[in-house]
Amino acid sequence: MRFFSNDSLFGRIFGTLGDIITVNLLFLVCSLPLVTIGASWTAACYTLIHKRCMADASIVQPFFASFRANLKQSTLVWLGMLVIGWILLTDIRIFAPNGPYPVLPVYILFLLLACIGAFTALFLFPVIACFENSLKKLIVQAFLFACGKPHVAVLMLFIAAVPVMLSLSSAVVFWAVLILWVFLGFGAIAWLHSLLLTSVFRPYLSPIEDMESQDA
Repeated sequence: MRFFSNDSLFGRIFGTLGDIITVNLLFLVCSLPLVTIGASWTAACYTLIHKRCMADASIVQPFFASFRANLKQSTLVWLGMLVIGWILLTDIRIFAPNGPYPVLPVYILFLLLACIGAFTALFLFPVIACFENSLKKLIVQAFLFACGKPHVAVLMLFIAAVPVMLSLSSAVVFWAVLILWVFLGFGAIAWLHSLLLTSVFRPYLSPIEDMESQDA
């Protein structure tokens, strides 16, 4: 009976797997309008960080509490990221060595801006999830976290980008792993990010009980 208890290795593994699947499904359902992807990802990050800080925390209630509380800010960030990302990618293609106007210094500049933007974006949704402030200050805070923890930013980018790139490498691979994305993919990425971010954010958070106030 101890083997199947919540405190056993078996129980912890399957408990964590259940949390990841639940968060993944909630993320997908709440992202269906597409415009709410940012709010859904913020809620996924908050839920799993909250779970790590409070082992007995539930999943569904914190997810929807965070989704409602951060809907406006996260949606604005998501839409802004799409616009800025499109502009940067367009400029990178234009000034690339094989582009229509190859200008190497400008190309490198836009690549650098894209990297800074990507690292800041990786921190921004979790920052929105865990801290309350104006959107401008949250963006600055995410940028400072990215600058202060570049190794964490690189690792988060690796965790997020590699599975996506592998899945899109061919149509055969995409259809083969589609079921994994439906049940695990996004939740697993958010869970791995939460492992990294909990220790990064903890010194800057008020006592963890404050996270409960966001659920109320």
